[in-house]
Amino acid sequence: IIGVGHGGEDVFTGQNEAIILEAGQYSPREVRGKVIKLLSCQCGVILGPNLVANGAASVLAYVDDYVWV
Repeated sequence: IIGVGHGGEDVFTGQNEAIILEAGQYSPREVRGKVIKLLSCQCGVILGPNLVANGAASVLAYVDDYVWV
């Protein structure tokens, strides 16, 4: 699963801040065994470890703000 959007420490959002994944607010079967890459600010702080704790095979996510110039 690859996601490109916005986020915070415990949430990954899409267009217009629509919540796509939020720590503790999804079914573990949605992520079980998946490799997940979230290109978004701070999702690696709480959401990333939560995804792994709920069965994701691995998560690559940022713990700081993601910026480019």
